[in-house]
Amino acid sequence: MSLLAQSETQALPKQSPPEQRRWPRTECSGELLICPVREGVVGQTIVSHSADFSTMGLGLVHDGPMEKGEQFLVALKTRGGPPLPLLYTVVRCQPVGFGQYQIGAELVSVWNLEQFVDNSARDALARAISGMPE
Repeated sequence: MSLLAQSETQALPKQSPPEQRRWPRTECSGELLICPVREGVVGQTIVSHSADFSTMGLGLVHDGPMEKGEQFLVALKTRGGPPLPLLYTVVRCQPVGFGQYQIGAELVSVWNLEQFVDNSARDALARAISGMPE
């Protein structure tokens, strides 16, 4: 068999797809509290783990799968003011083993407690983010 024929029959190693990120990412590691949001209703705070973040995205390692399109809030600590609720939408979910999943989420909006006319919705959101770390 010629050298050319040999090279044609050998499989090339798989290459990773090129990065498609629009914003540089910063690695971080730690417990992160998130609040699921379903149909505009803020759910109970649950524990997740941060992996990385960027200007417009967040990477988590979570103890269960999250569906693409699911939304959740994260409270961003501010200097001298209340936490700022950031709404994220899940764009990717991949199993990483041991029942954990790597979640990629995109920032959708910044919430303001004053935007809620309905006091019960505003109070529910305030309670949900009050347990988040400062």
